[in-house]
Amino acid sequence: MIAACDCCGHTRKIECRGLCRTCRGRAAKYGSLQEWGYVKADRLTEYQEMRAAGYSAGQSAWTVGVSERTGQRYENELAAAGQAPWKTAA
Repeated sequence: MIAACDCCGHTRKIECRGLCRTCRGRAAKYGSLQEWGYVKADRLTEYQEMRAAGYSAGQSAWTVGVSERTGQRYENELAAAGQAPWKTAA
């Protein structure tokens, strides 16, 4: 998408979080990327931490701010990657 970057204001291709490639790279380099929004990777990490702490899938999804269906998608994605120690083999 071509739009004005939220950081520098130049009209360029927007990479993510409303930032152009240059501004996104700078924010990532200096550790300020979180200031520019919340994306799936952030929610997935938070969901994984909650599940590892013992919360149910529904509680974790609700707290992270996604639907139960999306929570199930996160469960499947984490299980496929071998990052779901709370899941037992059936």
